[in-house]
This record gives sequence, structure tokens and C-alpha cells, in this order.
Amino acid sequence: MDTLFSQLIKISIENEARCIAVAGADHLYPGRIYVGERTQLEVFAQDGSRQAVWETPETGGALTSIGVARDLLFLADAVHRAVFIVSTDGTQVGRLGGSDG
Repeated sequence: MDTLFSQLIKISIENEARCIAVAGADHLYPGRIYVGERTQLEVFAQDGSRQAVWETPETGGALTSIGVARDLLFLADAVHRAVFIVSTDGTQVGRLGGSDG
């Protein structure tokens, strides 16, 4: 039977995935895979090798979505009702929204 999809890579993650994003050609690291889990973000190279594990920017968060730009990530957090702006090395550089406005 012909299938529409084939397995390109297989990655193992530490916790249940809640969101995922793959960096496009204009990203600093094209093909990089970002997997959002409740309280952390796992980062994988295009070949599936783990590059890093980053904790959520604020304690007790819950990642729900990831946006990828050239050199930034936008991490939506449902608990804090905010979007954290993070550099490609995991450093928080900004924040949009949240309970404080």
C-alpha cells in the first residue's frame, strides 16, 4: 500500500508535546525543530539530534504555541497569558501581554 507520508527522522522527547515548530529557510538555523512541552522547550537540529532544553521563561508556565522568526522565537504561555520573545540561544528578550498588562 502506498502511503502519503514517510518517516524522515524520529526524535524522543522528555515530556508530552503541546506544540511544535520547524524553522524555515530564513531562520538562523534552517530546519531546527522546536518542541514545546508544558514547562520547557526542547530544541533539535534538522537531523533530530537534541541541541538544548530550555525551561519556560517564568515558573509554572504552560507553552501552547511557538512562532519562529529569523532570530527570535515567540512562545505563547497560557498560564501567564503572555507571549515570551526568546533569542535562538534561549535568552528571554521581551514579553507581550500578561496579567500585569
